[in-house]
Amino acid sequence: MARTAYPKSKTPLSPQPPENHGQGRMPRLLLEARWFISVGLCLGLLAILVTYSKADPAWSHASFEAPRNLGGRFGAYLADLLLYIFGISAFWWVVLFGRRVLSGWRELWSIPLPVDPDAKPDSLLMRWLGFGLTILSSMGLESIRLHSLTWELPRPPGGILGELIGDPLQMTLGFTGSTLVLLFTLCAGLSLFLHFSWLDVAEKVGRSLELAYNRLRERRDSEEDRKLGEAAAEEREEFVEEFRGRVEIAKPIQIVRAPVEIVKSARVEREKQQPLFVDIPDSELPPLALLDPVPEAKETISADVLEFTSRLIERKLAEFNVEVKVIAAYPGPVVTRYEIDPAV
Repeated sequence: MARTAYPKSKTPLSPQPPENHGQGRMPRLLLEARWFISVGLCLGLLAILVTYSKADPAWSHASFEAPRNLGGRFGAYLADLLLYIFGISAFWWVVLFGRRVLSGWRELWSIPLPVDPDAKPDSLLMRWLGFGLTILSSMGLESIRLHSLTWELPRPPGGILGELIGDPLQMTLGFTGSTLVLLFTLCAGLSLFLHFSWLDVAEKVGRSLELAYNRLRERRDSEEDRKLGEAAAEEREEFVEEFRGRVEIAKPIQIVRAPVEIVKSARVEREKQQPLFVDIPDSELPPLALLDPVPEAKETISADVLEFTSRLIERKLAEFNVEVKVIAAYPGPVVTRYEIDPAV
């Protein structure tokens, strides 16, 4: 039976995704700027809801007092509208924006900032946009916050453009709200203009602080160990000096050497008197003359060594708070015994 031959496909079943070369850093920075805007909206909404006051001017009632809401007149109107429609459940809008902030944070960490030497330069328009946001927010902050600046300028801080930006924002959003908006705008503008990521900066700063903290802790621990070592060394030196004084006035130990008495065998004496050349009859035991004579007993351990060993035993036991006194030493051919007297 003939088998049908099918042409083999050269296309792989799971093609590899193309390498992501040539993409710049701008998409990642724009995503980060959008995340900063989400954070600002979430914090701003929470601030205007928490600082709501019925005495502030609002659309549901008339009031001629200055708004005390952190969001200024706009924040007072918005908080009054949300609480009028939703009640306390208006805080769920804060939860909604908070969830968006959290998902944006996860998205930022899932997309690392590309470092590609073959990447194309980013758009010049985005660079100019970042520069524009930076200088506009800087002028607005200067006009709002730097009133006490002692530097003599032809105009108040911020210049004419700073007044045109800061005064309407301050009237609409209040002092705190306008400052918050301008700060987030400045952060986004700097990120686009100088081409860096605030998250990377925060990570590097955190890593540096952690490294500095670990080094300080290691230095502190080593300093404590050194002080403890010095205290222990001083204590040991005092103990050694005290013990050395006691050793110097100690009496010499008593050295008792066991007498070595060799009893001569009667057979040895009898065999010594035999003639030199004689026929040795067959016997079960060989003659004792084949053995070497017993050497005389000699001193194996000197008195100085016994004295030193005795003092060493006393010193080592004293290190474990066991005070003893070696009163005698009994050297033997193999084992030396020391007689000690424990302190009562």
